[in-house]
Amino acid sequence: MLVHENLAGTTVDRCTTCEGIWLDAAELEGAVQAASESAETGSATADWEAVTYLRCPHCGAMMGRKNHLRVSGIIVDTCPKHGTWLDAGELERLGAFIASGGGERAQEAEAALRQERAKLTRSERPSAHIEPYHGMRSQSILRRMAEDPEYQEALAALGHLLREGGF
Repeated sequence: MLVHENLAGTTVDRCTTCEGIWLDAAELEGAVQAASESAETGSATADWEAVTYLRCPHCGAMMGRKNHLRVSGIIVDTCPKHGTWLDAGELERLGAFIASGGGERAQEAEAALRQERAKLTRSERPSAHIEPYHGMRSQSILRRMAEDPEYQEALAALGHLLREGGF
């Protein structure tokens, strides 16, 4: 059962059974910032538990799971339309992560990733191998691949590995 509760000046919904917190889309950043101001800069690592997918308390859709800021190690449940569910203790761990400089490290890592992606030539990008087939029907793709010498070579090598027990 969800009950309304005041958290750092924001009304959130807290589950009386599991102590999890529901934050509407606009509330997450403010709640994490408030938690970081009162956090001790200790460990922000998550305890590993069995993966459970939750449904959004607003629309009932299955929520996705994501590593907050990609590098925090704290997996939160999100509904792209309505908000984020934080399990008991996750808000405090997110606050500790931000207080220990994790937000800045996440921004630096994201910037470095963008720079590395920009360095890749067009042919090195993963999508480059798919682009020649974009918009084609499957039979046309198969015909084109069958005529491609690189594809034939790769197929021959795969056949050889399978025959020789290389897998």
